[in-house]
Amino acid sequence: MLRMHFLNVGHGDCCIIEFPEHITMVDINRSQKMDDKSVKEVISAIKIKHPDRSLRDFDENVDDPDMALKEAGYDLKPQDPIQYLEENNINSFFRFISTHPHMDHLKDFGKLTESADISNVWIVKNSFGPDKQLQKQSRISDWDTYVKLRNSDSTAIKETGTPETDVLRAEENSLDDFYKTDGIKILSPNPELLKTAEDDDNPNVMSYVLLIEYGPHKIVLGGDAEKENWKYILDQYKDLIKDVTVLKAAHHGRTSGFYEEAVRHMNPEYTIVSVGNTLKPKVDASQKYKEITRNFLTTRWKGNIVLECHENGEINCITQYN
Repeated sequence: MLRMHFLNVGHGDCCIIEFPEHITMVDINRSQKMDDKSVKEVISAIKIKHPDRSLRDFDENVDDPDMALKEAGYDLKPQDPIQYLEENNINSFFRFISTHPHMDHLKDFGKLTESADISNVWIVKNSFGPDKQLQKQSRISDWDTYVKLRNSDSTAIKETGTPETDVLRAEENSLDDFYKTDGIKILSPNPELLKTAEDDDNPNVMSYVLLIEYGPHKIVLGGDAEKENWKYILDQYKDLIKDVTVLKAAHHGRTSGFYEEAVRHMNPEYTIVSVGNTLKPKVDASQKYKEITRNFLTTRWKGNIVLECHENGEINCITQYN
C-alpha cells in the first residue's frame, strides 16, 4: 500500500509519503497558528456560506485571530509536521524533497534535519536568494540549512553527531538507483525551465513536478509549478499523465498554478489543495478544479488528508474533519 499524508500546515506545503519500502517528505512548513490573511479569508468564506449568521469582518489590528475563528465556528489548527512524525513513530526517513526555494516550503527545515535522520535530500542546483519571508529571524537557520545543502560540492554532507545525509541532484531522465526507487519520475524542471526561472527571478518555474506510479495509480505532485512547467510536461509526457488518480494542485490552488489543458488531460479522480493565503476570487482556481475533478479536497476545510492507494486499484480517503 502507498499512503500519502497531505498536512494542514496553513500557508505552505508538507506531504509525507509512505512507500512500501521508504518514507519521503516533500517540503515542510511549520506554523503555530494561521496567518492574519488566512484568518480574514476563512471568516469571509464562512460569512458567504452562512449569511444568516451575524459575523463581523476580521480586523488584524484589533481582533484576536484565535477568538475570531472560534466565534466563526472554525476550529482547525495548523498541523506541526515534526510533531506529526513523532505521533506516527517516524524518527527517520529515506528522502526529503525540496521542490523549490520559497520559505513557505522550508519553514523549520533546519529543525527537521536536527530532529530526524534523513538519508538523502533532493535539491535542484540554483542561485536564488531568500524570499522576503527571511525578514523573520526564525527563518534564517532554515535558509542557512537549505543553502549549505544546495551549494554542497560533494554528494554527501557529514555533520558532527548526526548521520550522513546525501545531497542528490535528482534531475529529469536520471537513471541512478536512488531515482528509480519507489517509482518516482521527475516531470519538471529541465535545464531550460531552470534558466527561465532564474532569468525571470521566479523560483516557482524551477519547482519539481513529480509523478509517482503505484500499481494502477498515478499521482502527480505539482509543487508550485506554473504555466511554463505544465506546457512542457504536456509536450513531453502527455501519455504518462493521462487520467491520474491524485493531483496535488500546484501553487496552493491558485490560478497561477492552474493550466486547464493539463488538468483536463490529467482528469484527476482526487485533487488535493494545500491552501495558502491571498485566495481572493480572481486568483482562486478552486471552482475551475471542481469542474474537472471528481473529488476536490482542501486542507483548509478538511485538515490533514490521508489517501491510501492499494495495488488492486482501490483508494481510501481519510480526512481529519468531515
